[in-house]
Amino acid sequence: MIFNYIKTIILDLLFPKACLGCQKDGDLICTECLNKISFLNYQKCPSCKKLNNIGDFCSQKCKNNFYFDQLIVSTSYGKEEVVRKIIIAFKYKFSEELAEILGEILKTQYVYFSQYDLHLRDAVFVPVPLHKKRLKFRGFNQSLLLANYLKKALNSDPLLENIFQNIEVCDCLLRKKYSSEQAKLSRVNRLKNLTDSFSIKPDFEKAIKHKSVVLIDDVATTCSTLNECSKVLKKAQTTHISGLVVARG
Repeated sequence: MIFNYIKTIILDLLFPKACLGCQKDGDLICTECLNKISFLNYQKCPSCKKLNNIGDFCSQKCKNNFYFDQLIVSTSYGKEEVVRKIIIAFKYKFSEELAEILGEILKTQYVYFSQYDLHLRDAVFVPVPLHKKRLKFRGFNQSLLLANYLKKALNSDPLLENIFQNIEVCDCLLRKKYSSEQAKLSRVNRLKNLTDSFSIKPDFEKAIKHKSVVLIDDVATTCSTLNECSKVLKKAQTTHISGLVVARG
């Protein structure tokens, strides 16, 4: 904690805060840029990307080779989108405070789609894990920060009337294999890179058995990470798996 505090002071002195969107001095994200973030009120089949209401698969043909049941994407991820800049700063520039902004984006989308899918009201949040080497280098797992923030935000909002009071966070996945970062690989190599990379941590099977699970991550591209995580979760007898991400690359 002391190290992080000192690091923050040094970074603020060397690199004064400016808005990631418009570069205006002051906040990491100014109000004007925050207001430019738009939410997706529709979803797509994770496989063929045909529009649908809740991000499920169009057919069994689309579902083949996928282990999760649904993918909810919160906002778009174009090159000039503010959200893209926030996520990059969050992951690669050690800006943990941006978890609050991204967490609020996830909360808005999660509450909206929970109206149409009751699996989301009584679920276990499972963050996508980092390998211990990458965790040591980065200092935090961005997916775990988002999961914890989302649970707290859902439970502390009086307008939600305790709808999500049974939500739990379970950091139950282990990343066994240290490999190249997915963002730097082609689609084919992404799939190879992650094969058999994940397992359930010892003594966590009971915590997720017969439960609806929400896998939380910042960005999904080919969905290979979510899918490999889902493979081991399905073996642990989870009943339904939703992916929840800020954006899809």
